[in-house]
Amino acid sequence: MDDDCADTIEQLKTYSNTDELLRQLGTILSTPKSRRIYSLLIGKQMHAREIAKIIENKQNPHLPGIKFHLIKMVEAGLVQVEVKLQRKNGKHLKYYRAIPIIIIAPNQFVEDINKNRTIHNLFKNILTNTSHAVEKSDLVFTNQKL
Repeated sequence: MDDDCADTIEQLKTYSNTDELLRQLGTILSTPKSRRIYSLLIGKQMHAREIAKIIENKQNPHLPGIKFHLIKMVEAGLVQVEVKLQRKNGKHLKYYRAIPIIIIAPNQFVEDINKNRTIHNLFKNILTNTSHAVEKSDLVFTNQKL
């Protein structure tokens, strides 16, 4: 797992079963392009142009479509954004990375899940132990059974 994403491992997103964001989450994850973008961002940071080049397999990809998906994922809490200053040209670029774990739980358990370090550590261990397998595979969600 990239060193840049070590703090990402610490994070998980917990949605309540009554959370209105679940509708948005379902809409986002129902599109193949969003699922592919989310998969690319698990365990690493990328900026929109890097993502677009991979998704569209072009040197000069169409960014507005990719940015649309990224904005929706940030709004839903699936993806974090960090602005970094580029040394070469002095420009600021937004780097995106996925929240690697999503939990949907009954409303009465969400606060306890978010406070419980044991749960966080459990998932941290799972991610740490499986990160090499994920990095070496081209993980893309499809409609096929795995």
